[in-house]
Amino acid sequence: MKQAWARLLLGFGFVFTLFQWTAIRLGSDRGQSGVLVGGLVVVSTLVCEILLFRGSAQAAAGRLGLGRTNGKTLALAIGVCLLILATIPVFAWITDASVRLLPGGLSLLPGLFVQGGIAEEVLFRGYLFGHLRRDRTFWRAAGLSMVPFVAAHTFLFFTMPWPIASAALLSAAALSFPLAHLSNWARTRSGHRRSCTS
Repeated sequence: MKQAWARLLLGFGFVFTLFQWTAIRLGSDRGQSGVLVGGLVVVSTLVCEILLFRGSAQAAAGRLGLGRTNGKTLALAIGVCLLILATIPVFAWITDASVRLLPGGLSLLPGLFVQGGIAEEVLFRGYLFGHLRRDRTFWRAAGLSMVPFVAAHTFLFFTMPWPIASAALLSAAALSFPLAHLSNWARTRSGHRRSCTS
């Protein structure tokens, strides 16, 4: 058990440090180099999963949630994304703020999607939550994995105006459990999780 914890933390610490370092080094605070940063994070997480927890590349990819998905899982993920997008006008209405894109903002969307979407989900949900969920209840695993996920978003206060960083931090806290639930649901359907009571 202690060895598994040590391996889990070693892999997480390495990939998270790499994630932060490359994003800062490349100035990718809004996804400017997000495809490169995100790709590096996904590959590094996959390599850590293979080296630290053994198995084939295909099995490791499946454990991280990188395998094929079915229509219901994809539809649920799209629904969650639409709910997340719906928070933007709600936030603007509550704070009486105007919503506008940064100049060239549309060109940042692919990088944001890969860096802030795929890479974060592979590391925090696929790797961290996935391993914690193997021998813990859903709520315990989700709670434990939420702490570093929310803590990681505190770095945004160094690169963004505080209202935006605060909104991102609140969003991370609010979305942590729903995203863990979505990951858990997809794992259960694909058979990549040992049986555990919820």
